[in-house]
Amino acid sequence: MTDAPVPSMSPEERLDGFLTNLERASIPGLQMLAVRPLDADAHERAREAAAEAARDAGRADLADASRERVVSWLEQNLGAPTYQQSFLGEAASFVALRPGDRLLLAQTLGDAALACVVLDRVDDETADELIGPCADLVYGDDVTITGSDDEDPAVDDRDPGER
Repeated sequence: MTDAPVPSMSPEERLDGFLTNLERASIPGLQMLAVRPLDADAHERAREAAAEAARDAGRADLADASRERVVSWLEQNLGAPTYQQSFLGEAASFVALRPGDRLLLAQTLGDAALACVVLDRVDDETADELIGPCADLVYGDDVTITGSDDEDPAVDDRDPGER
């Protein structure tokens, strides 16, 4: 399990935090999240356990809405240009993902959103399986997912008190 504690907030607050972090993430950097689970069977069992936990907790509608919100966000943002500072001012770039990668990204983010809904109702292994590579988006206030070629992810130039 990640070392992040389960925040004492409602499922709606966790989901809103996840979506806020998703909005703040670098669109090109999100391509790194278009991954297949290491164990497809274990991942499917985690999805089923989370869906059952959502039903048992009366959160099935919230679970469905979480996936719909992620898909809607992806549809609105993956085709839109992103702007980054360059030496000549702002430069627009477009994210071109193959259809299969778009599907993987939607599944990865949808699973993380589902985990937000049932984080307090599933075991650590199930939560970790669903959150996968999205831990920064689920737990983090400072989203570190970047896709910029000119940033070195190994360099942390924040003040020590900010880490």
